Amino acid sequence: MAAQLSLGPVAFAGAETAARLWSMQGLPRWDGREIHMVIPALGAQRHVPGIVLHSWDTDPEDVTFPPTDLQHPFPDERGRLWAVADFWWADRLLIGEADGVGPHRQPDVLAGDRRRQNALQTLYPGTRIVRFTWADLDRPGCIRSTVARAGYP
Repeated sequence: MAAQLSLGPVAFAGAETAARLWSMQGLPRWDGREIHMVIPALGAQRHVPGIVLHSWDTDPEDVTFPPTDLQHPFPDERGRLWAVADFWWADRLLIGEADGVGPHRQPDVLAGDRRRQNALQTLYPGTRIVRFTWADLDRPGCIRSTVARAGYP
């Protein structure tokens, strides 16, 4: 959380840090030294001790739709954590999911994503989900137009 706060509202966990947050199996033991964060490449990169920065080239227009929250928790009816959404626009009941190429090609991961999506829409009626891939970041305006079509003003 402190890493995201230090980098601003468009930063999010990436690489091994994101994998650990998702409790992915088979990762080496974390030594506590580095956190991986992703930021858009909108200018000069900065050095932040203890944070490995990853970036992508993005359309500045896409960043003008900041989500209300990143890594937003969604509990089930008993209050247990059911899912964590990559992006959350609370005013539009809109979830954005960034699907990485590697893990999301695995049939069991893909099936789990679909079960999670269906459960979220059942537990939170009216909630919509839009999905992005890393390739979408190379298409100017893709995220902005997808979010706009899903109802963001």
